[in-house]
Amino acid sequence: MFLALEEQCGFTVCHQISKTCDSDPLCQDLLVNASDLLDGGSSCVFTDIKEQIHPTAQEFLANLTPEPSCDRDGCLRAYAAMESFLVENGKWAVDEEHKSFCVKHGGDCVVNKPRRLFSADALVINDAGNCCQGWSSEGSRGRHAHHSQHALLVWVSQRRELAKRNEEDMFFQECTPQFDIEGCLRTPLSSTHEIIDVVTGPECHGWPCSRPRRLGAGLNLNTLVWVGPKGQDEIQACFDEIFERSCQLTGCVFLQSPSAESQQWFADKMKQRGNYAVDAHAAPARFKGGKCLGKVLTSGQFQRYSKYKKQKHALMALDGTFFCDVDHWPDSPGPTPGPLLPTLLRHGTILELESGRVVMASERWLSLGFNVFEDLMCAEVGFERYLWPQRKVVLGLPERAQHSLSGNSQSLPAIMAWFLFVFCNTIRRDPGKLLREPALEAEDVSDADSNVTLKYRPAH
Repeated sequence: MFLALEEQCGFTVCHQISKTCDSDPLCQDLLVNASDLLDGGSSCVFTDIKEQIHPTAQEFLANLTPEPSCDRDGCLRAYAAMESFLVENGKWAVDEEHKSFCVKHGGDCVVNKPRRLFSADALVINDAGNCCQGWSSEGSRGRHAHHSQHALLVWVSQRRELAKRNEEDMFFQECTPQFDIEGCLRTPLSSTHEIIDVVTGPECHGWPCSRPRRLGAGLNLNTLVWVGPKGQDEIQACFDEIFERSCQLTGCVFLQSPSAESQQWFADKMKQRGNYAVDAHAAPARFKGGKCLGKVLTSGQFQRYSKYKKQKHALMALDGTFFCDVDHWPDSPGPTPGPLLPTLLRHGTILELESGRVVMASERWLSLGFNVFEDLMCAEVGFERYLWPQRKVVLGLPERAQHSLSGNSQSLPAIMAWFLFVFCNTIRRDPGKLLREPALEAEDVSDADSNVTLKYRPAH
């Protein structure tokens, strides 16, 4: 988004990432790489948000954690007790001097670095993709009884306490459309934040892949003012009026990998299935019907493929485009088949039946907005900046690892639209902190959470 603003509006947004956090070791490795590549190694990478509060609070919550055998009502009571404890004791539980283990720096680092270390005028932002399993069929729709509530409650407590101390101005949050934003965010943060949200996805922006999400934002009532539409229905309508576009293309636009990549995939799968070893250059790049697929798919996948074939005529695009994920049965709660690239999950084998293509891991990334293909770039000088800086590291990972990562990722087209919408409808509560026009003297602002420090300067 900052690159686009610089290209289109002529000003630079300087920013600083102070920390990231993920409990997945694979994600931690990539975040460490991002710290080295993009932040000069300065940003911290923490391993578990549940460890980012005072040790006494950690111990108390651990003792409340329900056993795996606990029934739904017992889990609900346990997480309600956790929430009550954090509300009553957040002032000391969210300790600004607390340290937690940082993978990047190999030791304990301060979790909530004070605003003064960045700038008194810094716009401090937290951005989170909360665990979606409890709100989807994958987590049996456990909702408030799902084990991910423990981490979510700690995260919410951090937002509340840091807002009270004016150490954080804003947060962004992403989850599935079924996420209970009223019960999980709006009610528990009613005294500190104004919460706004929309339901959208790349398919609503003319981007031909499916990934519906509920996107939220919280504005610190002490430091920021929402000047956009009032009421959630009006906010949704205004957002859609500005950004909604119909899809003019099918998901085939993302099928940009070279034939050699597809051939290697078929050769590897044939070898894994014990059919026959074949050199990659002699392997097919496309499947020519069931006979070829029978050599690379499991029996379950092939059965699902056969059922999807029967649905193709009813659901395909005018040009015959039809995507399906053969890791999931038709009519199941999984990815929806059709002309759009289906929602990416942490595993999946996506086929396009008209062209006979298997969607490669690299193409999954492209559908999310992460450009990994250098030959898609315009020849004009400077456009290489829009290539994903971590593409070489990510594409070097095994296919299973890439599927897990892309299935947990956010869609950049939808997320960037939401960021822009919120920023353009938010002002500082203190009139002296309002941004000046770019032509005037530069003024510092800051964006974090990463804790990101933003400085707006005219481009020369």
